Amino acid sequence: MRLKKYFLIPIFLVSIIVNYSQGFICAVGGGSEDYNDWSDEPYGWIVEKADSGKIVVLSYSSSTWYPGYFTWLGASECVNIIIDSRAVAELQSTYDSIVSAKGVFIVGGDQFKYVSYWKDTKTEDAVGQVFSNGGVIAGTSAGAMVLSEFVFTAQNGSAMSKQSLLNPLNNRIQLDNDFLKLTPDAIFDTHYIERGRFGRLIAFVFNAYSNYMRSILGVGIDDKTAVCIDDNGIGTVHGAGAVTFIHIDENTNVENNSNGYMLENLACDKLVEGWKYDFINREVYEVPPSASALDTTRTWELTLTDLLLTGSDNLQTNINSSLPLWLNGSDLSSLLIITDP
Repeated sequence: MRLKKYFLIPIFLVSIIVNYSQGFICAVGGGSEDYNDWSDEPYGWIVEKADSGKIVVLSYSSSTWYPGYFTWLGASECVNIIIDSRAVAELQSTYDSIVSAKGVFIVGGDQFKYVSYWKDTKTEDAVGQVFSNGGVIAGTSAGAMVLSEFVFTAQNGSAMSKQSLLNPLNNRIQLDNDFLKLTPDAIFDTHYIERGRFGRLIAFVFNAYSNYMRSILGVGIDDKTAVCIDDNGIGTVHGAGAVTFIHIDENTNVENNSNGYMLENLACDKLVEGWKYDFINREVYEVPPSASALDTTRTWELTLTDLLLTGSDNLQTNINSSLPLWLNGSDLSSLLIITDP
C-alpha cells in the first residue's frame, strides 16, 4: 500500500500545531562539549529559551559537569537529579523538582533505561508539564533520542545499519510512540555519521511505515551537532557536523511483500550550520547567507591534497608503478604512507 502525503496532513496536522506551539526542543547528536567550543551556541540557546532560569539535568547516574556549564552560560540555577529506578521516578519530590524548572536536559547513556524507568510515571508527567509551560527540553545522544514521538528504545540492544537494512522489521528495532512525544511524527538518531547509522535510520522510517502506517520524519544528528527547534516547528542546525532529514513522500516508491521490501526515491535533506528546517512541512525553511549554489556545469575538480588511493590487491604492482609516480609529484617535506601487508 502506498501512503500519500495528502493522506497524512488532515490526520496529523492539528496534533503537530498543538505540540509545537508549547515549548522548545534541542536535540544534540552526542560528542564532547566544552567551554568556548561548538557547544556554546546550542547550549546557550537552551539557556535563552529557558529565560535564563532553573535547568535540571536528568540522568540515571551522576553527571557533575553540566550544572557548571549551564550556569556559566547564564542559567540562574542548574541541578542534577538522578532517577535510577521507577520508584524514584514516581516520587512527588522528583516531580516537584522537575516541574519547577524552565529547562530540562537529559544526558546520554541508555535510552531504554529512560523509557523503562520514566514511562507512565510522575517524571514523564513533569517533563511534559515543563514543555507545556513553554520551557525547553533538551538532550544529548540517548537523551536526544527520547525527544521524538517515535523512540528507538534499544530494548534488545543496539541496531546496526547492515542488519537493519536487510530486515527493517527485525526484533532489534523496537519503536515506542507513547513516551514523552515531544516532537510529533519524527524519530531522532544520534552519532549519525560517526557510527554509520544512516542505514538504520532508513530502517526506522520503513518500520514505522509498515507497523504504524505512518510516514515519519527520520532525523539523523551527527556528533558535536545539534538541531534547536522553536515553538513553530522550525529547527536550526548548530555545530561541526550535519543533520540529515529523510522521509517517505508522494515520490517514494514503497514495496513490501513476502519477497522483501523496496524503498525508492526517499526524500532527503542534509543541512549544516545555520540552515533551518521546517519540521511541519518537511522542507528547508531558510538558507544561510554563507551558502553558495552548486555549479553543476563543472564535471571535475582538482583535489586540494596530493592523495592517491588504489584498490589493487597487488602491492608490488602499486610499488612499481603508482607509488613512484605519486612520490615524484608530491611534496616530500611531509609524507605519510599507510599500507596493508
